[in-house]
Parts: sequence; C-alpha cells; structure tokens
Amino acid sequence: MIAAAIASGSGYRRAGRAVLAAACMFHMTPATAQAVAGETPTMDLHVPPPTPPANSWAGEYRISQHELVAGIALNTDGTFRYGLTVGSLDETASGRWSATGNHIQLVSEPRPVPPAITVGPALRDPKVGLSLKVIAPKGRGVAGVDLVVGFDDGGTVQDYTQVYGWTVPDEEKRAPRWVQFSLESYGLRSPRFPVDRNVANTLTFILTPNDFGVVDFTGVPVEVDSDSLVIHREGGDMRFRRVRD
Repeated sequence: MIAAAIASGSGYRRAGRAVLAAACMFHMTPATAQAVAGETPTMDLHVPPPTPPANSWAGEYRISQHELVAGIALNTDGTFRYGLTVGSLDETASGRWSATGNHIQLVSEPRPVPPAITVGPALRDPKVGLSLKVIAPKGRGVAGVDLVVGFDDGGTVQDYTQVYGWTVPDEEKRAPRWVQFSLESYGLRSPRFPVDRNVANTLTFILTPNDFGVVDFTGVPVEVDSDSLVIHREGGDMRFRRVRD
C-alpha cells in the first residue's frame, strides 16, 4: 500500500506521515501513542508518587504527656538531637540523620557505651547467708538495681538493691547458685554471676555508668509524615508531633 501511494505526491505525504507516526508510536509512552492514534488515553497507575526531599522532614518534634516530656530535632545540616524526661529517667542522644522516602535513618555519634556491672570484692562472712551489694566506681552504694537470685531447685527470687545492699531472707533455706542484675529503663542486663556460699557469701558488684542515659538510636526504625514522627523502640512506639520547621 505504501509503495502504491508513493506514485503520487499526496499519497507520498500520507505514506510518510503514516511511517513517521508508526515510528513515533514505537518510542512513545502508551498514553501518547493512544492520543496519536485517535484513542482516549488511559492513566498509567504504576507511576510512583514523587518522593519529598529529605530536608522536608527537618524540624522539631515533641511529646508532652503526664510526667513525660520528650523532643527530637532533625536539623537541616543532617544532625539530630534528642532528649526525654519521665519520672527519674533522663535520656539524651545526638548524631546524624538521613531520609529515604518517609523513613528516617538515625546514626548516633559518638556511639554510646552502655553501662556495665562487673564483679567486685568477695568475702566469706559466717554471720550472713548471702549479702549482695552494688556500688558505684567510687564505692557508694547504688539503690534501685533490679536483681534475680537463682537457687539449686530452679526457683528464683526477684527484688532490688538498697544503698546498703540486699540480704537473702533468714527463712530461705535453698542454696543460691547465681545472681543477675538489670536496669531495664537504661537497657542494662548483666550476665548471670555464679554464687557459691562455700567460697564467698558477701559479694560486691561494681556499676560503671559509662554513657549512662545516652540512647543509641543507630538502626532504630523511624517514620515520618506531614506532622508526626514515630520512633519504633523496643517496648513500644514513641509518637512525636511536629511543632516547628
């Protein structure tokens, strides 16, 4: 058909337009090709929505509830700062942030060193069954450290330390085999320390604070939308509201 049309000028022009249209349609998007062919274009539903620039998430976000105040600032220079106060618990954090879509990646800098509990002096005292004490590096007793004592029959006792320590009740006749300490609010959980009262029954443990209260947010999932930021922490989500750009 195209060869026959070339025989006349008008046919040549019509054939040329047909060939050009066919070539263009080969490279066009489906919607454009449909329009050239005189058809009604259909919407391409597979086009992803535009991704907002990372700096669109920069700003200050806060939580203010009964006995709890917290805030996080995503600065335009790529740094962040975080703080929280609730009851006797205080937390801080700082570092860098970046965004992929509405997902925020936090990197704590410098990387905080968590607190640790290590074995201290141990003595044998025939006057007591078992005495445990947690002290600070300078020797002051530390109260409020949770403890679990495990016994020879597989049972346990849970309690917490006082400034002067903790002593097994007089009526307890089972033989203790281990003790473990924790401060869950600060993410501290010691290993199980073995206990043998035939060797020592007055035991001291040293709590080294290191970066006590400094949170490591590296790898913690964070999401944002137009007016809120959610940190998915172990134990529950923290939802902050945007208060300032």
